[in-house]
Amino acid sequence: MMIRGIIKINKFIMLQKIKNILGSIRFWIATLTASLAILEAISVGTITIQYVFEVAQIWLAAVVAIGTLDSVAVKFGEAKAKK
Repeated sequence: MMIRGIIKINKFIMLQKIKNILGSIRFWIATLTASLAILEAISVGTITIQYVFEVAQIWLAAVVAIGTLDSVAVKFGEAKAKK
């Protein structure tokens, strides 16, 4: 029973994090930039699967960094508001 409660809490937290990152302008800028890089490679004719994976790796690292920065900013804002 307790495990189910923990799973529900974790699901809620993860859904909240996904909602927050989808609402972040920085996320959409990183996504648009990655999409444009792939589209440019397609239009030039130099697209390879390795290139797509490299762009995906950079995009994923950027998304993780954005999520971390947003999380720290929220926590910093909450700490500052308590003072």
